[in-house]
Amino acid sequence: MLKSYLLCNLRIIFSFSLFAFQTGGNIFIFLRDGEITMFDAGYGLYYEDIKNLLKRKRMDPGHVRRIFVSHPDADHIGSAEYFAEEFGTQVFMHTDCKGIIGNENRAYGTNTKLSKLNKHFTVLVNRFTKCKYPEKVSFFSTSVIDKVGTFNVIDTFPVGNLEFQVLESHGGHIPGQVFFLDREHGLFFSFDYLINIDSLSTEEKNYMSLPRYFMTSTNTNSRVFKEETSSLMDVIFLLDKELKRRGKSVLIFPGHGNYYRYQGEFPYLVK
Repeated sequence: MLKSYLLCNLRIIFSFSLFAFQTGGNIFIFLRDGEITMFDAGYGLYYEDIKNLLKRKRMDPGHVRRIFVSHPDADHIGSAEYFAEEFGTQVFMHTDCKGIIGNENRAYGTNTKLSKLNKHFTVLVNRFTKCKYPEKVSFFSTSVIDKVGTFNVIDTFPVGNLEFQVLESHGGHIPGQVFFLDREHGLFFSFDYLINIDSLSTEEKNYMSLPRYFMTSTNTNSRVFKEETSSLMDVIFLLDKELKRRGKSVLIFPGHGNYYRYQGEFPYLVK
């Protein structure tokens, strides 16, 4: 089942939509002057569905110019190469994704004891979901240009009148994970962190629990993941405090389930 939401309560000068899938990750769509920017790309299996949904929303799939990938799990990167092949779409991601893609192992470069399980899981999921890793990639810079809480800001990029900072994860979930933050408008894209559990259907919850049966945990380092989650909560708390002086608040956009406005607590799901 494909769901889409037009996020029209944001004071931004373009259309911003969320495409949500019953299985797989969310895709965030920005439309400005006919050009489309996507955050994440969903399963490769959904490529034709994604194009059809764009068309139903009166958006031309051929105008997908850029895809910014949060991390190289199949439910977030799977259709990126399909867009690149058909439309010449430019794909951006963290340089640590190279090792994962080259070795087809989501735990590549870590010292986890579950590396072999992660390898088998990566290959299995990629085959079943028709994941196609992008062949030509534009990598984010890895030079630290700022700090947000405990996270390094390694790059920035514009989307319309928004200016996003690229925050580098500490690697708790998967190497190469990044977060996107627009401080001015309080938009925080947390992807596989701070997930709104109340917005997930029973089917979605069951689907998201499956990887644990295959490899014990979806996180390559559960201790670091928990520390990161706490640090992200601190970042959002402080940013929200700052925004409230201007009558605004933080909006959190996870990679699964619905987005939500920060109201002093986190209805999140630790994966």
